Amino acid sequence: KIDPLTGIANRRYFDEIFLKEINRASYEKNQLSLLLIDIDFFKKYNDYYGHVSGDNCLKMVVEAITKELKRPMDLLARFGGEEFIVLLPNTGKTSAEVIGNKIVNSVSSLKIPHCTSSICPYITVSIGITTIIHPEICSSTNFIDQADKALYIAKKNGRNRAIVFS
Repeated sequence: KIDPLTGIANRRYFDEIFLKEINRASYEKNQLSLLLIDIDFFKKYNDYYGHVSGDNCLKMVVEAITKELKRPMDLLARFGGEEFIVLLPNTGKTSAEVIGNKIVNSVSSLKIPHCTSSICPYITVSIGITTIIHPEICSSTNFIDQADKALYIAKKNGRNRAIVFS
């Protein structure tokens, strides 16, 4: 249930909680938001600085993300290698976007050197955000796909930003 490197939830635990939160949001007629976060050019970072530095970078990024999640019900999980996912129950699009932008700024403010990045001399993140207003008519797969599409647009538009799926 816990990712051994970062100490946050792992993908399996996220999947369990995600289904529960979709069902809860559907029952309670609440909004549910999702942030898909990717560290920009992390492979280049790992190749240049080494895997020990890469692991330390992941831990620092997790701390920066965690700092911006204020409620106990907000869930941060490791989604893949350098991808993280945040589940925000009872959160609308505007609030999710505010949180996403705070995370972008919080990670940038760490000023972790990244001399192989083509956009910034420091580690940055790109974030795709989506919100469902009617969870009962949205599958969990479609929900994550929407966040992934927004993440793709964030990367295409220059990275180091949060984009809301529309």
